Amino acid sequence: MTEAGCPSEAELFDAIEGRLADAEAARLNGHLEMCEACRDLIESLAEVSAVDDDPLLGAQLGEYIIEERIGQGGTGVVYRARQPLIGKQVAVKLPRGSLSRDEVAVKRLLVEAQAVNAIRHRGIIDIFSYGQLPDGRQYLVMEYLVGAPLDEYLRATRRLTPYQTLLILDEVLSALAAAHAAGVIHRDLKPSNLFMVSQPDGTKFVKVLDFGFSRLTKTKSEHTRHVMLGTPAYMAPELIRGGEVGPWTDLYAVGVLAWQLLVGRRPIEGSSVRTTLRQQLEAPVPAPSQFEKDVPAPLDAWVMALLTKDWRKRPQSTAGERKAVQRMLHALSTEKTERDDRLTLREGPSTGKTTEPAMPVVMPGGSTPTYIPPVKRETSGPTDPELPVSGGATSAAKTLQTDPELRRAGESPGLVEAVTRLVSRIRRN
Repeated sequence: MTEAGCPSEAELFDAIEGRLADAEAARLNGHLEMCEACRDLIESLAEVSAVDDDPLLGAQLGEYIIEERIGQGGTGVVYRARQPLIGKQVAVKLPRGSLSRDEVAVKRLLVEAQAVNAIRHRGIIDIFSYGQLPDGRQYLVMEYLVGAPLDEYLRATRRLTPYQTLLILDEVLSALAAAHAAGVIHRDLKPSNLFMVSQPDGTKFVKVLDFGFSRLTKTKSEHTRHVMLGTPAYMAPELIRGGEVGPWTDLYAVGVLAWQLLVGRRPIEGSSVRTTLRQQLEAPVPAPSQFEKDVPAPLDAWVMALLTKDWRKRPQSTAGERKAVQRMLHALSTEKTERDDRLTLREGPSTGKTTEPAMPVVMPGGSTPTYIPPVKRETSGPTDPELPVSGGATSAAKTLQTDPELRRAGESPGLVEAVTRLVSRIRRN
């Protein structure tokens, strides 16, 4: 271990290749749960060590044949497998190397399978089998997803608009509300555990992944009691203190996620795990609007309410917070439509077109995903910046605004007669 308490690269390589003793593997697993930097490092080292002669490639697990390694993190590996007769593709997840012998890591696989099957929601990854390899390693068989985790989108875009943020939060809260109703608390919500699923028709929706740190509130699980689990940058104060955990704990993480989507970075980023945890307990978080002026006041206040340090004063109902998000979405979508109409007229004499990037998520609330298309804005000449109309109405609106007689007529019932007189006058001239 280094002076900072982190394992050396040699130790991480030993873990990847399964050369650590059981006690060392358990100690490393506990460290990786808390240290994001080490998780990132072991993931990059794992990519280096991912050789083509992986003994699991081509192996048969039950009715599935493993075809490809598709993902690897600090503590696990994910493969793509296929049922040879019907061609169904699945994902197979198992602990990595020495960690596969860690009793706690193995038990978390079972907890994840139990939690997911207690919920059964479209926005939560489906797990339909749990098994054991001949060498004793446990594995999960789950649905195969096409797309990318949310953290990859954030690396490409830095931040999202308030509207895009609310769309994603609506999806996340829908899944969490179902989990909480089933008595399951996730406890490790973060962008890398939110997957943007791509569908054949081009639409996308959000799935919540990785319930390995979850807690079933209706049972008492020894491996989760009085143990601090999760990612420090997203951990609620009560989770750090070992206090009462409930829906409010996940809602704190939703507040961190919302802040990050709106601002482009996390609200608390300490120089070490210990510093980050201390800041989560004590440091006040500034409002998102202090960094990004386009954050509406209701959304700003909502995020800050979720980031309340005292869980008793924090919102308690996930379903209730989803309703709040949907109200803000409705208000913002109406405002967005009106704003886009005015912008169409305010672009002046330019004849060019501008397109906002499309956000690949579903529209709020519906079970049928709807792609949000790029917003195309076209202009064909000078326009009045105060008239909130768009498209084909521009030329008529311009005439209405510039012709005195027609403007007066527009204020009275005799609009048709005024238009007739105007056309006659134009023909005479």
